[in-house]
Amino acid sequence: MLSRAHARLAARVPTSFARRSSVPGLKPARLAAWLPNSAVLASSTPPLRPFAAEAAAAAPAAGAAASTGPAAEAAAKTYRPRAQLAVGILREKGEDKRVAMTPENVKMLLSKGFGSVVVESGAGSKAGYSDAMYVEAGATVGDAYAADIVAGIGAPNPKSLRKGTATISMVRPGSNKELVKAFQDAGVASLALDCVPRISRAQVFDVLSSQANIAGYRAVIEAAEHLPRFFSGQVTAAGRVPPAKVLVIGGGVAGLAAVQTAKNLGAIVRCFDTRPEVREQVESLGGEFLELPPEVMAEAGGGGGGYAKEMSKAFLDAEMALFAKQAREVDVVITTALIPGKKAPQLILAEHVAALKRGSVTVDLAAEAGGNIATTQPGKVITTDNGVTCIGYTDLPSRMAPQSSTLFGNNATKFLLSLEPPKASRPADGAAAFGLNLDDEVTRGALVTLDGQVMWPAPPPPSMQKVDAAAMGSAGKKEEEEEKNKPAPKTPEELAKAKTMRRALGIAGGASAIVAMGMGGVDTEFQSSIAVLALSVGLGVWAVRNVAHSLHTPLISATNALSGFTAVGGLHLLAADGSLVPVTAAQWLGAISVLVSTTNIVGGSMVTHRMLEMFKRPTDPNEHNNLYAIPGAAAVGTYGLAAAAGFPGAAGTLGLVGALSSIGAIAGLSSQDTARMGNALAVIGLGTGTLAAIVSLPIAGSAGALMQAGGLMGAGGAAGAVLGRTISPMQLPQSVAAMHALVGVAAAATSVGTFLAASGDPAMASAAADVVAEAARTATEHTAGSGLGTVERVSVFLGAWIGAITATGSVAAFAKLQGLVSSASITLPKRDLINGSAALLSLGAMGAFAAGDPGTAAGLAMLAAGTGAAGFLGGHIGMGVGGADAPVLLTVLNSYSGWALCAEGFALHSPLLLTVGALIGSSGGFLSLHMCEAMNRSLPAVILGGWGTKTQSAKAIDGEEEREHVETSVVETSQLIRDARRVAIVPGYGLAVAQAQHAMAQVHKELKAQGKHVKFVIHPVAGRMPGQLNVLLAEAGVPYDDVLDMEDLDDEDWKDIDVSIVMGANDTVNPAAEEDPDSPIAGMPVIPVWKAGRVIVVKRSMGQGYSAVDNPLFFRPDVCSMLLGDASKVATELLEQVRERA
Repeated sequence: MLSRAHARLAARVPTSFARRSSVPGLKPARLAAWLPNSAVLASSTPPLRPFAAEAAAAAPAAGAAASTGPAAEAAAKTYRPRAQLAVGILREKGEDKRVAMTPENVKMLLSKGFGSVVVESGAGSKAGYSDAMYVEAGATVGDAYAADIVAGIGAPNPKSLRKGTATISMVRPGSNKELVKAFQDAGVASLALDCVPRISRAQVFDVLSSQANIAGYRAVIEAAEHLPRFFSGQVTAAGRVPPAKVLVIGGGVAGLAAVQTAKNLGAIVRCFDTRPEVREQVESLGGEFLELPPEVMAEAGGGGGGYAKEMSKAFLDAEMALFAKQAREVDVVITTALIPGKKAPQLILAEHVAALKRGSVTVDLAAEAGGNIATTQPGKVITTDNGVTCIGYTDLPSRMAPQSSTLFGNNATKFLLSLEPPKASRPADGAAAFGLNLDDEVTRGALVTLDGQVMWPAPPPPSMQKVDAAAMGSAGKKEEEEEKNKPAPKTPEELAKAKTMRRALGIAGGASAIVAMGMGGVDTEFQSSIAVLALSVGLGVWAVRNVAHSLHTPLISATNALSGFTAVGGLHLLAADGSLVPVTAAQWLGAISVLVSTTNIVGGSMVTHRMLEMFKRPTDPNEHNNLYAIPGAAAVGTYGLAAAAGFPGAAGTLGLVGALSSIGAIAGLSSQDTARMGNALAVIGLGTGTLAAIVSLPIAGSAGALMQAGGLMGAGGAAGAVLGRTISPMQLPQSVAAMHALVGVAAAATSVGTFLAASGDPAMASAAADVVAEAARTATEHTAGSGLGTVERVSVFLGAWIGAITATGSVAAFAKLQGLVSSASITLPKRDLINGSAALLSLGAMGAFAAGDPGTAAGLAMLAAGTGAAGFLGGHIGMGVGGADAPVLLTVLNSYSGWALCAEGFALHSPLLLTVGALIGSSGGFLSLHMCEAMNRSLPAVILGGWGTKTQSAKAIDGEEEREHVETSVVETSQLIRDARRVAIVPGYGLAVAQAQHAMAQVHKELKAQGKHVKFVIHPVAGRMPGQLNVLLAEAGVPYDDVLDMEDLDDEDWKDIDVSIVMGANDTVNPAAEEDPDSPIAGMPVIPVWKAGRVIVVKRSMGQGYSAVDNPLFFRPDVCSMLLGDASKVATELLEQVRERA
């Protein structure tokens, strides 16, 4: 906290030069973020006549603190409604071609409530803005000095100003004493944009940086015009031309802009700066950072406010030696060094210029302050006797007047809009008002004169004027103690040993668990079941780990369809006596299982097919996927021939085709090229597997039973078809949750029905009891009553238990995702104790159920106890999972449905159910772990915890006033995009809710047509289920190769992105995950959009995201601007602007 205080204190060093040599602490990726939003323009603030006399009477001496005295109180209590104020835009004097505000800025001011805007005739003509364009924007042409607020780049003429007028302009009060005195005498409130404090909140007002950026760019262009050779190297038939070598002195905004521009033109670029921390910024742009010998670098560092500082003789001698060496090698020298309040330091001596090669060029950006180069003549271009061209232009930004005016106008407009009275003094009706809040450090820092008093330089706020030495000492001792007690870092060998130990223990645990499974039986069939289970788990993990993130939603939908194999268990329970309707309880449970399972099969398959069709690009050829009916028909036809020839084993091999096809289905979803084949294999697997089950059962010989089965499957299939056709991509998460619930119901019904069928009770059993009993006789332990062995009883209990958890947990997930209940974690008091008690009850019931023959009534009671406890656990845990854990909950439920199917496979000794169940369970489990890694969460913490209940304060980190954000408009955003080369669009669930994907898809298409590099970037857990946003973008027609996963871009890639548009995302772009170890999402991998040049966040409000965690990115005006509003409306307006500006 103390270090922050010192940083802010240094930031308040007054600035008095039109260019800054550097931006301290500005990361390379953020440099571009400053430039489009800063502007060097002069503007003025609304008239302060209502409180002029009162404030003047109480004002302190010139330069004294005014933020706590009577003058400040008077200013704070007074305001003017914007609707009563006129803003004037001056025509610049002399040769300056720029204008303080553009027609777009006029529109912004009027839209924000200002009464009128008056433009001096011809103000923008040299920058390409005619009077007619201003009139069209809503301004009038007239006397700008008659306005209440006067804006200009250069300072207005004090003699033309009325008392009480406010002005916003470049003032340079440190060197323009006479101008300051004239403003004082005129009784105006003058604000200097060049004196805005250098704090993060004020960077959007930083006109010095925006104009310095242009100056750095233009310096290279001027050098290229005068340099009689290529900048880039070339190899031609006439010979090889080496690239030009450029030396840039000063690594501030202008210097870095020069480095980047020269590098883009193909030159070899070197840069020197007295601050070693600039190295990272230079190298990130492709330049080489030059350093002095180590013995003198200890003195290196920047001065106050980000400028250079005066150095010792030893340092200067080493510097001169470096420059002398470089002068003999380079073709272009560009200098940018300034020292506040002093003449610019002379860095390139006459002897250095004499050492340059003939035809070389020097560009001195400090020419107006005396120059860094001995041969510089301000405002002129000369050629020395040895043929070196020396450029001393002092109007480089003006030579790019349209661009300079746009940037300057944006910053000046935002500064003007930031001038508001304190909250306590604002209009009661909420109307927009203008006022000077002298407790605001930005306003106070920029204020030069007020009501006849000189207010510059501004003192530090009272909180920064005193530093508690005792507190500093205490903090230092605490840090030393913590450092002393910190454990020594482990050696590479120790880390490698620990890693190997973790792996060895994991393998040992797995091996022991497999061997322990043999305790359940000694017969070969049980051992075969274990082998099938183990191999299927391995295949499931292998298949799912290769599935692309974009296909996670189709994967879940496909496995959801495959979990419909629970219908096979239901078919075992149907009566084979020819009845058309169920009679016994077991038959009814089987019928329910068949009905809901078939709904899952058809609905899941159709949804998967629809989603995969969305991913097809318009240019993709017809794949003729209907040809995949051939392998299905071949398998069924071959079985028919084998069965007709009397081969009884054909049904088993047909089931094997179903199992292998299911494995191939998941493997096929590894890429877009094979995804549709994967879905076809899932359909083949479901068809052949179900047919194999039917022909193996007694119902195959009963027309009535087949009609009953066909009717149930037909009804379930019809319901599934309706769901498959009507579910929209927006409804996918809750629809998948609902289908998981059906799987859970089917699994529980089949398990309970299996017990009843084997109980021997005529009222409970069915004609299928013999089938169940036959399957059970392969076990080694039987009981007289139930006919089920230990393995079967455990399997039946687990099937019902997992099915109940899946059903109620899915219902809870559906309620949350559908908005029927709050998305936050909802749990009962003493949650862990209650959940633990339910788990113990379940374990006790299973132990009693598996120990021996409980009898029908007692067995049902135990199943009811266990299933009831499981149902409570599923619902309670599901409701307790809150916030951004929703995607993990869905994948866990998907996994549960597979393990429930597996339990059925053990109970019925069905290799098909074992294979498919283990495949779904393992793939869902792996996907759950993958989702947890993407959120830096442990799976037990997600299932047993409850994330989303902990919120953060909206206060600043150091406990100061509420943090402020900077808002932008659609117009400004479109300007930013127009000037960008590379654009990233990061969608979140807000885009899905607003249905903005179609408009953003059109924005993407338009920008690509304009030659820009545009990609969507999606976080693995964005949306409410894995891959949901990929499906939404596919539905909108975005080619899948223009949609990247988070891992596809590293930090360096993000630094190359000019603009990042975050559309409805929050948690997945939260820097607190990387920067705040105390944040609930600390360590969660996030998309580092803040490393792009500029971030525009589109949100409905400043509220928190789904995880209820604040996002500090929104309060970083140096990086981020907020575009608040409905995402669909914003996207539509943005599309219109992008088309207009094409």
